Amino acid sequence: MKTKLFSTRTILFFASLFILCVTLSFSQPYLYFPKYSNEEQDEREIDIIRLNLQTDNSEIVVSNIGRVIQLFSNSDQSKLFIQGRGYLNVLELRDNFPQRTIIDGVEWIHDIRDVPQTNRIYISVGSDESYEKTVVLDRSTYDTLQIISEFMSFHRPFLSEDASKFFRFIPDSAGILFDIYNSSSGSRIAENKRCGDIGPFAFDAGFLEGKNGVGIVRVRFKKKDKLLTQQYAICSPEAGSTSGIIAFPLRSEAILSNDTKSVIIEEVQFINDNDPNTPPEYHTGNIYIFDAQTGKLLQKLNLPPEGKILLFDNYPDKLFYLTGTEGTFQSIQASLNTVMPVATLIDSLIALTNQCSLQKFLGDSNFVKELTNHLDNAKKHLAKQDSVNCSKEVEKFQDKVNKEYEKTVDNEKKNKPRDKRFVTVEGWKFLYYNAQYIIDRLPGKEKKK
Repeated sequence: MKTKLFSTRTILFFASLFILCVTLSFSQPYLYFPKYSNEEQDEREIDIIRLNLQTDNSEIVVSNIGRVIQLFSNSDQSKLFIQGRGYLNVLELRDNFPQRTIIDGVEWIHDIRDVPQTNRIYISVGSDESYEKTVVLDRSTYDTLQIISEFMSFHRPFLSEDASKFFRFIPDSAGILFDIYNSSSGSRIAENKRCGDIGPFAFDAGFLEGKNGVGIVRVRFKKKDKLLTQQYAICSPEAGSTSGIIAFPLRSEAILSNDTKSVIIEEVQFINDNDPNTPPEYHTGNIYIFDAQTGKLLQKLNLPPEGKILLFDNYPDKLFYLTGTEGTFQSIQASLNTVMPVATLIDSLIALTNQCSLQKFLGDSNFVKELTNHLDNAKKHLAKQDSVNCSKEVEKFQDKVNKEYEKTVDNEKKNKPRDKRFVTVEGWKFLYYNAQYIIDRLPGKEKKK
């Protein structure tokens, strides 16, 4: 039997390659994906399917388009960019124009930015591992205006809000650095521009993505007990400043909302993390939404696993989460502006504490009761609108979790038997940082992350 080319994971992969942005009020957000035109599954005969994420209805947009390796859509979904084997075509959907080859000899397209304000299209091309050059096209005629070859990097460059500059991340042990380029001439304006300071780190720093002149970076570092933790931060290379520092200890993926006001973090598991039967990179559906300026947790979403987050320019306050396969696709919408009440966060932490106890991440029952008593007291203070004392109770909870965790680690190093009161690394990760998210939302002394 011939292997299917377009599995659910493949379709969701295509979804991750472009941000579908709709600017017309009557338009709906769509997901485009390829499908075989016939039962023989001939890779040379592919249809382009359009899925309406408001209604979950799909239709064929283009039939027998030929080979499809990647799909990208522009900001108003009037243009569909189709990468075949060694070429890039553009299809103007709104007027049913025939597809037209705009770049030949491409191995891999990393990114396409259609920028109406400069009447240009920026296409990052290269191998499947690195960005070798940026091809600049006239967005009306598709004539090549310029080839900027100085962007050779493993890190994708991103544009300023007015599209006049490019920013490129430079990995360096000295900090978070960027080079700044003129997007028209390709000339370098500034190099090794330091982007604020989010604390000492000696392990790893990486750039994830950038939009409208700001980027999100992830820094991994080791604490004194050698536990690997990480922080995310919003970085403005031009201003040289950093904001919205977010401590998040679990394995995760993070993206910026299209208006750059929110940071969306999803827990992911890697094979053998918890279940060896899960895929190599398993999306849990546990999603955290933080304010990009302050780093405060706004809400937590518990959605079905193995879905895909989709964002749209004309829905800046919404997140679309796609699950299922063709014929059973389901799009779940969530508001990015919703702020979860602190009382709900405390209830969630109580439930998480009991869950950690069941998983043997905590011991014993008296210790668990002692911890939950602090959270019950916090809720009582909150009901009386006493946020300061509410915060103090959560801090006591956090301090006890941290103290017992450090004792547990120390005993393990000395090969001592575990005490009745113990906190494993898993329990510490879950409880310490969830407590911190509550503390960050309340007045009072703020703990170091």
